[in-house]
Amino acid sequence: MQTREQARTFAGRSLGVVVLAVFVGIAFMPKREEQPPRVPTAEEKAADERMARALLLVTGLRDKTKNPAAFDLVSAVQVGPTLCVVYRGTNSFNAVVRERAVIDTKTGNGTTDGYAWNSKCAGKIGDDLTGIRWGL
Repeated sequence: MQTREQARTFAGRSLGVVVLAVFVGIAFMPKREEQPPRVPTAEEKAADERMARALLLVTGLRDKTKNPAAFDLVSAVQVGPTLCVVYRGTNSFNAVVRERAVIDTKTGNGTTDGYAWNSKCAGKIGDDLTGIRWGL
């Protein structure tokens, strides 16, 4: 049977061995070769520019609503040069309403007209840019 002093000595030695093993392992770790910085492709740059432009346009739309604090982006899809945005906001009576907006990405002009939505957005497939929600 071990005494308390023998148990402490054993625990201290065990801890010392573990610490030594960690230091030896770190010292002999293979070094990683320096890799050159990754250069984004033209396609990635274009996608980043589309996202930045969409964020700017949706921020402008949010700022023009009656209550910008209540603005909640549901979806944003770019179909060609058109940004189709579905959002929730509050009206003058503080009721939550769902709206649709069509924004021309080249000029920045937008409308909430149902005819524009039906002709440019309804049933169309495009790039989903809903991820810009994090920036609002």
